[in-house]
Amino acid sequence: MPASTRAPSGRPSPGGARPGTGAARPLPAHVYRRRRAVALVVLLALVAAVVVAVVAVVRLLSPDEGAAATDGPAAGALVAGVAGGQASAQGATGDASGAEGAPAAAPSPSPSEISGVPLCTADALRVAAVPTTTAFPAGTDPTFTLRIENTGDDPCLVDAGDAHREVVLTSGDDRVWSPRDCVPEGEGSRLLLLAGGSGDEQSLAWDRVRSAPGCPGGQATAGSGTYALTFSVAGATAQPAVFTLG
Repeated sequence: MPASTRAPSGRPSPGGARPGTGAARPLPAHVYRRRRAVALVVLLALVAAVVVAVVAVVRLLSPDEGAAATDGPAAGALVAGVAGGQASAQGATGDASGAEGAPAAAPSPSPSEISGVPLCTADALRVAAVPTTTAFPAGTDPTFTLRIENTGDDPCLVDAGDAHREVVLTSGDDRVWSPRDCVPEGEGSRLLLLAGGSGDEQSLAWDRVRSAPGCPGGQATAGSGTYALTFSVAGATAQPAVFTLG
């Protein structure tokens, strides 16, 4: 009688791996090299991103010194740091000996020397003084507009502050008033950078009280009559602005 066929027991044959549970074979060497290269690229990208972020923060927190040299102020812009430059200019005309035994301090460079922009010359400027009306009734303070225009092609610097411009109000031969008589300390400079063909305007008011050099108090109020306002800056002089007071 033939022997019955025995179903496979599933036991591994000698030297063979059990089906479904064989040991994992090691990956090829090029796979490991590829994984290491990808990890290195990711790490380098993260480091670069951190460096860019740090540089951006430093630039935001630190003023860009080069911007002043490349981005010029707008036409008629008020130049920053004028007060310090004015103090240096005044100090250069004073006593240079200083304290006894101390060497004289070197004068600070002018804004023109620092910026490289020349000072405006008289032939490149057109100036005007314009009253808001030709007749001011009693009880109304006269007001004026002072205009400065750079008629040249190149930018230039001009100081239009009370200590550097000449604004004088007269009635006949009588010198009545000038804002230069009473300039507050540290407020006499107004340095302007005028591009070619551009200008600046500033309003000026007079309270009808007379003034004198040195700003003495107790000055009288000006009476009715005809007056003339003259204006000059950097050697350029405007036509007198004539008006009447009621």
